[in-house]
Amino acid sequence: MSDIKSKGVYKLQHFWAKTDADRNPALSVVEHCSNVGEVAAALAQQIPSPIRSLAFEGVVTLASLHDIGKLSAGFQSKCEKWFVNLALSKTDEQEWSVVLV
Repeated sequence: MSDIKSKGVYKLQHFWAKTDADRNPALSVVEHCSNVGEVAAALAQQIPSPIRSLAFEGVVTLASLHDIGKLSAGFQSKCEKWFVNLALSKTDEQEWSVVLV
């Protein structure tokens, strides 16, 4: 467990964004944001140039970060299996920090 939790610090890749059919954490926030960014970039390339120029700089980044709130204790606590998988207790959610690794 030391690679997951150390003195209230959790690695970013351990925070879930999507669950599978059995409600197990399946896709991390990092993976989800990356996927959304790739789709947004691909879609942006399909838009005709005159219309694409109307989009503001950073729109792909904004799309990528649309679910950044899923890193919150409130969202993460919606999945009981996440707590079990990481050997967390409900009191741990009050002490969260995120380390970008």
